[in-house]
Amino acid sequence: MKRKKKSELAILTDRADALVQKVYVPKMPDCLISDENTEVIHHFIQKTHSFYLRYCPMNFIPLTHKLHARHHLSGDPKVHAQILKVKGFDWNDELESHRNDWKDLTKKERIEKLQEIIAGLEEMK
Repeated sequence: MKRKKKSELAILTDRADALVQKVYVPKMPDCLISDENTEVIHHFIQKTHSFYLRYCPMNFIPLTHKLHARHHLSGDPKVHAQILKVKGFDWNDELESHRNDWKDLTKKERIEKLQEIIAGLEEMK
């Protein structure tokens, strides 16, 4: 069976997401809620819920793979509770105020934004 070719938007999204991990794991070396090293950047507001916050460092939470899996695979709410305890409700309110930024971008505008984001992340490497 033939695989469907990925769209330009999907290819750019995958590239930008990979670069977020590559660039920000070393920039945020300490897990926010444990004494271990960061292994993954978690998005407090899920990537699928906000195109803007998907690439906004304010939404990036440095975690270990174990904590990330505990949150996503077992649905353990303690991880988000611990994050909120450290970051605070003012931070959460600020995040929420940006949830709908870039929501109304066209496909072409999203592609252009992704190209800008990728260029910026490449410079940060």
